[in-house]
Parts: sequence; structure tokens; C-alpha cells
Amino acid sequence: MITHIVVWKFKPESELGATKAETAAALKEKLERLPALIPEIRSLSAGPDTLHTPASYDFGLIVTVDSRADLETYRVHPDHIPVVEYVSSVAAARIAVDFES
Repeated sequence: MITHIVVWKFKPESELGATKAETAAALKEKLERLPALIPEIRSLSAGPDTLHTPASYDFGLIVTVDSRADLETYRVHPDHIPVVEYVSSVAAARIAVDFES
């Protein structure tokens, strides 16, 4: 099994055209649609940061898939690409890690 973890810091609200809370809600909705569209996704959990510490990022995602091949299928899936484009337009920074268990 592969666990894919991504966290994002959003751009300042003045650049987003929406509050960070509105951006997080939109991103969560988009991400939570993906398991019904991409059969390779075994589980998906996503949401905004709740602690808001100086070290916190604004939003996190955890996706599990069965294999590296399934992760690649997810990565390039036509239903995933618009989500990637959306988050790329609102994110100032991104950190990711993928590990096998």
C-alpha cells in the first residue's frame, strides 16, 4: 500500500479572491469527489488545519492506493487534473511525501 500525503499553504486572502476558509471548503469538496471517480483510490481524507500554529500549513490530504502504478494512475487521471490546477492556483507552497507500508 502507498500512502500519499500532501499539505498546502494558501496564498494570502487578497490574492485568492476568497478567504482561506472558503478556499479550504472548495478544495475539500473537490477532493472528496475523487474516490467515486478514480477506482484506484482506497481511501481519501482531507481538511483544513485546525490548530493554526506558526508552523501549520493550511490544508492536508491523505490518499491511500494499492501500488505505485495506482498512484501514477491517480496522479494523471482526467478527474484529478482539474483539482491539481485549482490547488496550484491558490497554493503558495506544497509539501508531499509518499511511503509504502
